[in-house]
Amino acid sequence: CVTPSTGSSTRRTGARLIGMAAPGRQRFANGSTRRRNDHRHSPAREAAVKNAEGFKRDQEDRMAASATRDAYQASDQLAGHHWHRRRARNLRVAGDPMTPLEAGLAAIDTATEDPIIQAKLRGLLRGYHARWSGVPMTVSGIEQTLTSDLYNPATKARSRAVVMAGKLDLQVVEDGRFWICDHKTSSEDIGDPDSAYWRQLAVEGQHHHYGLLEFLHGRRIEGAIWDVVRKPGISPKQITKADQSALFSSKHYFGFSVSDAGLESMRADGRETPTLYEYRLSYDCTEMRPEWYFQRRRIARLDDATLEYAEELWGHTQDILLARRENRWPRNSGACLLYGRPCQFLGICSGYDDPESANWKRREWVHPELPVLNGNAGRDVLTSSRVRCFQTCRRKHFYQYELGLERVEAEDAEALHFGSAWHLAMERYFESQKEDVHVECNDEPVNAVGCAGYTPAEG
Repeated sequence: CVTPSTGSSTRRTGARLIGMAAPGRQRFANGSTRRRNDHRHSPAREAAVKNAEGFKRDQEDRMAASATRDAYQASDQLAGHHWHRRRARNLRVAGDPMTPLEAGLAAIDTATEDPIIQAKLRGLLRGYHARWSGVPMTVSGIEQTLTSDLYNPATKARSRAVVMAGKLDLQVVEDGRFWICDHKTSSEDIGDPDSAYWRQLAVEGQHHHYGLLEFLHGRRIEGAIWDVVRKPGISPKQITKADQSALFSSKHYFGFSVSDAGLESMRADGRETPTLYEYRLSYDCTEMRPEWYFQRRRIARLDDATLEYAEELWGHTQDILLARRENRWPRNSGACLLYGRPCQFLGICSGYDDPESANWKRREWVHPELPVLNGNAGRDVLTSSRVRCFQTCRRKHFYQYELGLERVEAEDAEALHFGSAWHLAMERYFESQKEDVHVECNDEPVNAVGCAGYTPAEG
């Protein structure tokens, strides 16, 4: 039985989330609190200590990953699809369940039929496994959906119009402490800890949303782990005559053995086949530049930040309900070309299309990332993605979450396809590592308990 570290901080969090100051603390006009005459417990010091602990743990993870990589480099050369010598716990004999790496690779084959995307994902997964398999992490939950009523922190009132929900990629326990982990893919620089990517994640509301849901289920999380993979910057290339000659002679490419059929496929135009590209990418992200491709960062959970998000979430809820009553959904022209591609509703907003045309249909459930939770198509469910959409463009929010519009023939953008396939690979990869870890909590969320002022029990 593994129980997260708890204590007085759990009680303080519960009290503050329902708008009260905990014993021994004074409340100020702006709503903040602090312990009387005790600067050791100031919010600034608490943040500094927790971030220092998170940084230390990140450093330990990187050292463990480096040690694992060194072990791989000291082992035998690759043979076929066997990535050096597997660690003892990943060895499999005939009839045994698949190892994490094998399970993830099998999922990629079913997630996409595009051979180049398959090669990218397979190469990355090999590198991911080499980098992180040596880092101890007890998996307690995978792809878990949480729901709860929404409360106003200032008045303790429960919303009668919406509920909150979220789907957590991964829940892990380390040293008796409970963390949530979210998988992300990006094309931006993740190697520099001061890059714009990490600064943006520092203000991302997603982990606060999940942390609030966990709190309402009686679990006090230590924080969030961002598990980020950078998309490859290399593509299939033309193989020089000299390299072709060496390849035909050795029948090995970046440590992998190449079949005669693979050699003949390459001979046709002298370019890397998807399989040869996968081998080169595997070598690049394992032996050459693992830090360029894979990074993890911890974000400590702070009482003040959780309370601030709860207040913001209640405010967004009121804005959505007001926009619905007044039927006012203004456009944001600055969001039409975000992420390097046009918004899917740009044709409607610009007058070139119509929601009632044959190009569109209505979703039966407006949250494709969640299972169906009720019979209202999900219009009363508030997720982190929905909040972000509303903040970005209210008209887009109207089309996507109020009307539930979806293209009849949806464009399958590679970025979205890649991210979805990677998440599936991660789900299968960690499923084979899940352990039966008991984390004491409420069996039901706070709303089922029926008390808006409920403070979760310790643990």
